[in-house]
Amino acid sequence: IPYTKYVSLPVGSFVKIKGTPARCFSTNPQLQVDFHTGTETCTDIAFHFRVYFDNCVVMNSRQRGNWGEEVKSTDKPFKDGQPFELGILVLSTEYQVPYTKYVSLSAGTFVKIKGTFVMPFNMNPELQVDFHTEAEGNTNIAFHFRVYCDYYVKMNSRQCGNWEEEVRTSVISFEDGQPFELGILVLSNEYQVIVNGCQCYTFPHRLDPASVKMVRVWRDVSLTSVTVT
Repeated sequence: IPYTKYVSLPVGSFVKIKGTPARCFSTNPQLQVDFHTGTETCTDIAFHFRVYFDNCVVMNSRQRGNWGEEVKSTDKPFKDGQPFELGILVLSTEYQVPYTKYVSLSAGTFVKIKGTFVMPFNMNPELQVDFHTEAEGNTNIAFHFRVYCDYYVKMNSRQCGNWEEEVRTSVISFEDGQPFELGILVLSNEYQVIVNGCQCYTFPHRLDPASVKMVRVWRDVSLTSVTVT
């Protein structure tokens, strides 16, 4: 029986779904989330999100019984046999499913994120990158990097649910209206942050980077790629 919940979704709403695939990925289990405009299944669907766990993710909308243009991604952030946490953020222009990638970090690991901000800087778009110690969003964060494009950059860590001492800088190395390449290099004593080829920020280790299990990238960005080498 599909789970249903009656909601109101203003800008800034965040829908969090936790679960576990009922079957192994070789049998191609699926997950479907639909945001209906009415209380019946035949109503318009503002956002349709469907995961074919061993294949792809499909997103779409439906109006007056007709499906719109399908958006498909072959990224596979879910792990076979493992619990997942799916988040959907309601922005002014789009729905955003935070990008997650399961990782193993050590000294020398380089995380590269390419993308574009979805709005001009005078509207204060944000970019957030979190290095989680477990595969869920409410776990410890070894490194938190958040950009408020027209204001400042802040870095922090979170342990046992508590944020620690924040490091903040007013130096903004991103360019309004331009694609960006953000790199995070794991060194033995700190994270080194590189923006568009220039080393811009550093943050000392407060938690062992080897404890990091998941990288999450989200907020007001359209991602081109996320790689870990």
